[in-house]
Amino acid sequence: MSDTDNAIAFLQNEVIFIAGGNTQSYPYSMFAFPITNSDLQEFLDTIDSVTWIMLVMMVIFIYIFSAGMKFIEISIFALFGLMFKNMIGKNLQYRHLWRMAAYSVTLPTIFFTIMAALQTTVLYGFLINWFASLIVLFLAIKEVPKRKQN
Repeated sequence: MSDTDNAIAFLQNEVIFIAGGNTQSYPYSMFAFPITNSDLQEFLDTIDSVTWIMLVMMVIFIYIFSAGMKFIEISIFALFGLMFKNMIGKNLQYRHLWRMAAYSVTLPTIFFTIMAALQTTVLYGFLINWFASLIVLFLAIKEVPKRKQN
């Protein structure tokens, strides 16, 4: 066990925790309640039966959290879009800019998803993500035709 960085070992007389290369051992007598082999096996079986429920709940939580963060990011980009449309002089409303911002984050999101799947780190990924999204949003606002006046 000395070769591992992180491990837990249940030995006959003690429990050994290895975290970050530091080893700590605790005898079973230190626990406030007696632990038997059958108690430990029952606990592990209970955790094993709840694994799928916990996994589904974690996936749902991560999805909702990620979607919420992307919603906030798109809303911030739409605020930048208000600034861009005022600079260029286009007649757009916030709802139009929000949709354009949602489209502008698509390409960087796909790129960084592929990079994460390939386990490749991108230096200054946060800045590149925002810069690419803002450039795409600016170019999209610039290409909106001006309203014809009668």
